[in-house]
Amino acid sequence: MKSIDLTHFISIKQVQEQYHLQGYQLVDQSVGYDDHIYFLFDQSSLQSNTKTITYTVVQIAMDWGNMTVESTQLLFTKKLDNNFHFVQPIGQEILLLNARCHLYRNKTAENNAVIVDRLGNIVREMCLGDGIENCIVTDDARIITSYFDEGVFGNYGWGNVDSEEPIGSCGLIVWNQYGEIIWKNEHYDICDCYAMNIDSKQNLWFYYYTDFELIKTDFKTDIRFSPQVSGAHGFLINPQQTAILFSGGYQESCFYEYQIGKEGLENQIKCDILLSGSSSKTTGYHFRSSKLLILNEQQRLYYFDYQTGESVAQ
Repeated sequence: MKSIDLTHFISIKQVQEQYHLQGYQLVDQSVGYDDHIYFLFDQSSLQSNTKTITYTVVQIAMDWGNMTVESTQLLFTKKLDNNFHFVQPIGQEILLLNARCHLYRNKTAENNAVIVDRLGNIVREMCLGDGIENCIVTDDARIITSYFDEGVFGNYGWGNVDSEEPIGSCGLIVWNQYGEIIWKNEHYDICDCYAMNIDSKQNLWFYYYTDFELIKTDFKTDIRFSPQVSGAHGFLINPQQTAILFSGGYQESCFYEYQIGKEGLENQIKCDILLSGSSSKTTGYHFRSSKLLILNEQQRLYYFDYQTGESVAQ
């Protein structure tokens, strides 16, 4: 057994106090293509019986080499008519995305994604489908969306409108910044895309139910891996693409480290991730390339950069 002791964290409560966001709740925390951390807060707990919700986006500029926060900046506070679950930078703008999307009886779908400027003004709106599990925006402004089972098979307004096929029926889609599909999964029977990530060369990796295979693709050719783990929710890939840190799956709080060899995933080692100074439960994870964010019940956001296979300490 090996362990990784995470010692660096950002206090969400301090960020809320700094920007007078008491009463707001943290909806999403993510790492962008620029390696900054983005927080999405909303004020829905203070608003009732209204579709309009006040959102605040905060950017945390990071020095990952020294594992320090360089600066924090409140980008905007804005009232918007949607229920957003994801935040990602897209170029010099911000993508906000609702995981759910309703298909109306006239077969038009609501726009569940908006791109806003750094003041929160809407630049464009688009529909990216229902049942979105995760979202990644690349450095060239491609939007990658993965889908859970309700997005693949249809629910929440999709399954009952004649035989309309859900947008996410393929399980995985790449869009351009205008909401046009430029690639989608056509080779794998994805019932639920449990996890996805991109590596330092912008290759897409994804892991799906029911086969629980891990696929690496450059969108032209694929490589298959078998991690021998069921129900994992995420993974990290080191920049050299020589090692991978994989979550333990169903009923397991541990991780597994593998070396990426010519014959596939090799030398499995069980790892524990320990949050220094914390005895509370983990409430959320975010995986982006080699970077990991873990939120606990004390509202501490721990951050970690999985640089090499040797970074896992005894």
